[in-house]
Amino acid sequence: ADVLWSARITTYPHCIERVPGTGTVVVAGSRDRLHVFGPSSSDPATLKEVQTLAFTKAHAVLWDDQNGLLWVTGGTVIRSYRVTGTMRDARLVEQGADIAIAGNGHDIQPDYSKPGTLLVSDSHHVYSLDKKTRKVTTLVKMAYPKSYVRHANGQSMWTTDTNEDDSAWGGPTVHFSAGGDRTRAGAQIYK
Repeated sequence: ADVLWSARITTYPHCIERVPGTGTVVVAGSRDRLHVFGPSSSDPATLKEVQTLAFTKAHAVLWDDQNGLLWVTGGTVIRSYRVTGTMRDARLVEQGADIAIAGNGHDIQPDYSKPGTLLVSDSHHVYSLDKKTRKVTTLVKMAYPKSYVRHANGQSMWTTDTNEDDSAWGGPTVHFSAGGDRTRAGAQIYK
């Protein structure tokens, strides 16, 4: 009875983001699509798909309040969108040039130590993305980072997939740049 809304998405949904003020919900389907849902009222149960966009290996979506943009990564691309309209008239419109990265884009997070930047992970890197200039700088090289975030005090936390050949998508450890990693035997920690 706690479910407010659900949708059947056949493109392997990987990440979901709500866009404040528009009623919009965006789902990254990592096979090849972004799915945009809009409601007919303030009731989330009225959400229905209003737009589908091609995006190869769409993997992560993040709303950027600072710039009013939805950032998406997947494949070897980082892309940003403006959201036009509200409710069932909401649509994503590309904003700015695509940004190339080396590997399979996996996660995108705010950098709480540098509010003008985002942290983006791919198969073997964590990048710092300047939201204004759209310049990407390699921050860290590591094998299979699944998520990476940095606290306002500068401490980083991340997860990795310790074995790319297994069917699990995470590892048993959460890593901290200040030390004190935490491991739970048998766990598959992803994000």
